[in-house]
Amino acid sequence: MKLPIRTVVGAAAGLALALGALQPATAAEPDPGGVPPAAQAWLQQETSLTVPLVDKTQPLSPDATIRKVPRPGGARLTHYRGSFLMWTENDLEWYWSATKITSSTGWQQVGYIFPNTARKGGIQRTYKGVTQHNWRGTNYAGAGIVTPWGDVNVYQAAKTDYYALKRGGGATVN
Repeated sequence: MKLPIRTVVGAAAGLALALGALQPATAAEPDPGGVPPAAQAWLQQETSLTVPLVDKTQPLSPDATIRKVPRPGGARLTHYRGSFLMWTENDLEWYWSATKITSSTGWQQVGYIFPNTARKGGIQRTYKGVTQHNWRGTNYAGAGIVTPWGDVNVYQAAKTDYYALKRGGGATVN
């Protein structure tokens, strides 16, 4: 009798999780709160970096610097969370003219080493004003087994970060 591949993979995933639960406790086990060490690092370790960008689409005329008109420009904010075992990254890029923010865009990246899992939850602009654009980015991290039909996690956490992008390159992360 030939079993479908889905049944075999599901049984293997269930067996792996059951065997993992039966192992004796060691010093590397999660804290009593149930949060694995990689997930603790993901929740606690975060880094933000804002880099100015040169806007090549709007060259300055020579007289613009004499009149002290604010220069058009752009910036990229990279917000990294986690460690080499499991990480998520929200990237935001925005451009401005002399008086207003002209555009902003965002994207996400994730990476993990088994048995950790990291997933993109989506990034979206929540406010579009003249001098400020607000964004919200959600990411998920967990520990478990990745299957073609979805993750089988024994632990999962979600984190939503809020960003305020300002004309001139200023940004705040909450």
